[in-house]
Amino acid sequence: MPTIRRVDFPSIYSQVQENVKEYIVEGHLQPGDPLPSENQLAEQLGVSRTVVREAMRGLESVGVIQTRRGAGRYVGSFRMDAAMENLTYSLRLDVHDLYEILDVRKYLEAGSIEQAIANLNDDVLQRLRSLVQAMKVKVAKGEGFLQEDLDFHRQVFALTGNRVLVKLQDILWQMYQATLSDPRYTAKDQKAVQMAHEQILNAIENRDVSTSRRLLVRHIEATQELVRQAIDEHHGD
Repeated sequence: MPTIRRVDFPSIYSQVQENVKEYIVEGHLQPGDPLPSENQLAEQLGVSRTVVREAMRGLESVGVIQTRRGAGRYVGSFRMDAAMENLTYSLRLDVHDLYEILDVRKYLEAGSIEQAIANLNDDVLQRLRSLVQAMKVKVAKGEGFLQEDLDFHRQVFALTGNRVLVKLQDILWQMYQATLSDPRYTAKDQKAVQMAHEQILNAIENRDVSTSRRLLVRHIEATQELVRQAIDEHHGD
């Protein structure tokens, strides 16, 4: 079993947390595996039980560990939702973060479209057509189509076979969705957004990588322009 390094730094709570996480990783521990007791941790780390208790509460809040009443502490599963809550809060405070998140999304999608098109199949193509048709129907009714928009991009980039890419994309989308209650970030012309997806679909169907990439970038940059305008308005206040 690995050992836990003693704490020698001023930021005692965060250092305890880092050392415990390092212990979990180096020991190849899995969710559900038991951790040393509070007394054992305090002794190995060279800190008080109070410090250990507070540090472990922080790790528990994000799911790194879990406490079972009367049974001790165990390795948990990282809770993305807890991290998302903090990131979402940050977005509401600083619109610059949203602009940069859209930048990340742009780089990911533009860089991955070639592999996605290479793996394109008839089943996914039909699903993409259905999603674009659903967008048209909702636009005609004056409704938004956020879910169809998300599903469209997810279907395309699931073709890469890269699960991390799809997960990152979902995280970025969740962070963006958290801001949609603010009308500054929603395109007023939803018909234009729907048509942008239709153009992307046509380029993908034609296996035209360069056009698909260009249209994807333009689509995301249209949202970035809304964010840029919000930034300018903020600076003008």
